[in-house]
Amino acid sequence: MAVVPSLIADALVKVNGSQTIGLTSYSLPEIKFKGEDVGGLGVGAKTENLKNMVEPMTMSLKIRGVDVDAINLIQKNKVNLVLAAAIQVDGDDLSWIPVIATIKGSASSFKMGEITKGGKLEPEMELSLDYYKLEIKGKVINEIDQDNNVVVVDGRDIYEGIKSVLGG
Repeated sequence: MAVVPSLIADALVKVNGSQTIGLTSYSLPEIKFKGEDVGGLGVGAKTENLKNMVEPMTMSLKIRGVDVDAINLIQKNKVNLVLAAAIQVDGDDLSWIPVIATIKGSASSFKMGEITKGGKLEPEMELSLDYYKLEIKGKVINEIDQDNNVVVVDGRDIYEGIKSVLGG
């Protein structure tokens, strides 16, 4: 029987694989394939997607308070982050599933957040990504490397077939 994860027990972000920054939440990037509308005389238009070409990816991070190390990320040309989460699994035994996302990119926008009496300060950063890899229980689910023509979706290397056709 398949076990369905239900709750995120904890999550963290590490810069360059070691330095942990304060975090409240992050949104993983959407993978969207480039598409073209295809149509002609007497043929209804439809969109064809190129499964090897991924639209530019973005993601956002919310930071807990004024974490100077996290805010300094906006000044860096390239950012290398490891996002780790432990997802609690429903069942008879208490267990967790590891979810690891590795991302590389650069900050495209930053806002300090809202300051209100009795409120909490949550600066937010938007990142433009060149690289994204998602692993669940040690299995690569998605890997997108814009610079090196790597497109893995649901564990399948889409670019492998193209490389063999092109002789690369």
